[in-house]
Amino acid sequence: MPIFAQGYRAYTGPVNRGSRALAIAWESIRPRMRWWVWLLLFGFLWMPHLIFGGMTYMVLFMGIKMGKGLPMPDVVFEGMRSQPGAMYLAGMMTNDGRGFWDILNIAFSATGPIVLPAIACAGILAADRNTHALQIYFARPVSRMDYLFGKLLAVAAFSSLLLAIPTLALWAECSALQPGVDWLKATWWVPFSIVGASLVYTVWAAGLVLLASSLMSRPVLIGAVVIFVYLFMLGFGEVLGRAVDKSWFAIVPHYAIGAVTAPLFGLRTPDWLPMHYCVLTAFGFPALCFLIVIRRIRAVEVVT
Repeated sequence: MPIFAQGYRAYTGPVNRGSRALAIAWESIRPRMRWWVWLLLFGFLWMPHLIFGGMTYMVLFMGIKMGKGLPMPDVVFEGMRSQPGAMYLAGMMTNDGRGFWDILNIAFSATGPIVLPAIACAGILAADRNTHALQIYFARPVSRMDYLFGKLLAVAAFSSLLLAIPTLALWAECSALQPGVDWLKATWWVPFSIVGASLVYTVWAAGLVLLASSLMSRPVLIGAVVIFVYLFMLGFGEVLGRAVDKSWFAIVPHYAIGAVTAPLFGLRTPDWLPMHYCVLTAFGFPALCFLIVIRRIRAVEVVT
């Protein structure tokens, strides 16, 4: 009898009790960490953090008065669009950690946390579908949720390389260069807020990447569609927000996610940016993406 006519038999051998999702995530990350990923990170995508890191060194170590007298606003997106990084500089001069919200928002709006996973992880689901690896996964003691969570962690890891990790490094640089312990006493909560806010950003990016990879099979097309959808939402919301009504800015991903993560840093959102619309963009959109991905994964049948 041909092997394919026998179907897939249930696995009855020894089972590793470790996390299956982490194993799937690592096996999805490892082959994608190639030299061009690091070149892209250092050469272009890490540029905002490298600039802020240089500014931090010049202000705290060399004593250059940069950003002195800048006010620390309590409301996000108010009077700061022409001054990227102004909140960070103002906070660094006054031991105020709220400015790290600005770093995360600038990093996400620079499109790096979308571009990198869109390029590196375009085939993360499509390749498994094309090679029928899903049937092999699910014929073993791996649940569909283990598989999905592992792939989510893999995509989120690439986004984190441009969000949580370099932003935490900036906070560590500030902590090392600030004289005394006043900075640590005033900003001990900042790493927790950075991780929480970065989680919202990375899950949003991962939802879009996984959705495209579950619906299409060509990695080049998947990456192009992911970047196009993000830029379309950004441009559409910006145009309508400036031409029609400011509430349309809630469609722009970095406005919406920036608004819902602002309370983690003790900041408020402006009245012209409706929070309920921001919640729909920041949480509703990725939730819809994951629902579609789950349906696509559950549609895979395994003959036992």
